[in-house]
Amino acid sequence: MKTLFNFLKMGGGRIIFCLTLALFVIEVHSQTPVSFTGNSLFRNYNFGVKNHCFEISNRYSTTDPPGEADECTSTCPSSYGGEFNASENLNGNDNDISVHPYSANDFDDYINGVTTADAALIYLHVNEEQYITDPYKLVAADCNENCGIDAGDAEQIEDLIGEDIPFTRNSWEWFNQKEIIDNYGSFQSDPYSWTISDRYSGYIFWLDVSTSTLSSGTTQPQFFYYLSTKVGDVHNQSNPNNWVCGTYSLKGDDDQENSLRIIKADRLTTSLAPGTKFKVYFKYEHATENVFYFQMPLIINYNYLNINKISTCPDMIVKHRPNELKNEFIAYCINKNLMDNQKNNCRGYLVTLDIEVLQDVGSLDQVLSINGKKNLEAGNIDFLNLKPYIEIKDIERPSDPYYINDGRIYYSGALSHKVELQFFSLSGQLIRKLIVMLNPGYNDFQEIIGVKTYQIVRIIDHDRAYTIKVNY
Repeated sequence: MKTLFNFLKMGGGRIIFCLTLALFVIEVHSQTPVSFTGNSLFRNYNFGVKNHCFEISNRYSTTDPPGEADECTSTCPSSYGGEFNASENLNGNDNDISVHPYSANDFDDYINGVTTADAALIYLHVNEEQYITDPYKLVAADCNENCGIDAGDAEQIEDLIGEDIPFTRNSWEWFNQKEIIDNYGSFQSDPYSWTISDRYSGYIFWLDVSTSTLSSGTTQPQFFYYLSTKVGDVHNQSNPNNWVCGTYSLKGDDDQENSLRIIKADRLTTSLAPGTKFKVYFKYEHATENVFYFQMPLIINYNYLNINKISTCPDMIVKHRPNELKNEFIAYCINKNLMDNQKNNCRGYLVTLDIEVLQDVGSLDQVLSINGKKNLEAGNIDFLNLKPYIEIKDIERPSDPYYINDGRIYYSGALSHKVELQFFSLSGQLIRKLIVMLNPGYNDFQEIIGVKTYQIVRIIDHDRAYTIKVNY
């Protein structure tokens, strides 16, 4: 007891009091909620972008958990806002703020707003025919993120369009609005170094910021206002997009020149029996113009339709790719020879598809349409819209009542009847024959016709014989 008394007498009481007070302060220390508002504007235009998110973190130097917020732009005018915790000391410099911008649907956004027109413009820049000078578009054209524009950037756009291969970077880039305003000359001369991803490795930081500064509507914009650019979107009037928010739109005018037109559209609602053949033409009205770029994106249900043949303009190197997993087809071209004054003579025809109907189609537009995620486009070297369109014609309906597809025999007659089936090898050797009853519509013979030994089937119907080569 004497020892404790001497300790208190020598000033130990003050130590205990201070320790107790400190513990009490830590225990009752409260956080100050700060409301904030920000926005994400597209380049130097006065409209916002949907689905842009901003993760706000405040790691001030106390033992309290950090204040965080994760807010996204949604409806017009596409501002975002929320609340996070700050230090209770309004005028102190206790807050360390970081902001991380990102796209809520980054993968879906890659193709959104990007077409062959963008790649064509990059090739002109690389070939020193037409320079890209806008700093936001310079960053957008740098698809491979090497802080410059080269042929590899255009090739990445072609891979995205034709092979669904994303860029080697995110589909959006952001800039802090106040930094750009304060350093616009430097931004123009070297825009790549001003992106959030390059300048701050994806996060932008501010250290030792007072709560009063964070709370003020006057100073908030320097922390929460951003400008963005869509990677790959260099030519403003290219692909349809749904990320623009506001009165301005990059979707192109809704006039006849930019609208999709399908010639003889009544044919899209007609029913087609198996074995029917027709052609799909990709054409353009300005048939005397030399084509510099084009793309033809289709949705094709390959369970109902088969592409027997693909023909393209012989003066151009056209790439095409059926994608049966996604029921898509794309044909596209960037005619780099045109930059060397080599003309093409396509006479208005760019791509022709010979298509065969595999099974009953009630309405053609249910199994064949334009891919709405991509743009039907064709342009010359001056980026004049050549008014492309799709034309469906040359429909040939089958004259024979029988058609074989996927191990099934289709019979177009109205009444069931018996026939003799004869199965031959490709060399003509008769392997098997049997008598069967065929009903109107499809008749399943998968176990028999599915055997690849049988290459040819002959159907004996009374006094007529129908010979059909089986395609596996």
